[in-house]
Amino acid sequence: LFNTGRNCKRGTKNCEMNLSERIKTIRYERRLNQRGLAETLGVTQQSYSQVENKPESAKLSTLIKVADALGVKLSFLVGETEINEQSVRENLK
Repeated sequence: LFNTGRNCKRGTKNCEMNLSERIKTIRYERRLNQRGLAETLGVTQQSYSQVENKPESAKLSTLIKVADALGVKLSFLVGETEINEQSVRENLK
């Protein structure tokens, strides 16, 4: 379900996802492609791709919109909660 392509042992710190990986993982879980999420956000696919690949340069308001579009809390999106199947269910809006 949340396969990041890493060989990680449960509970190890080196397997924590960065913001870009978290956004992609949640988007995949929602079965959305970049174009579909971009349309929801009212931006081009190219603009959304920049946000997803370099979220640290995105405005806070943009990240809030991404979290809303993905149906999760901003705090979950930015990594205050460990990402796993249960946490996605618990952090649905």
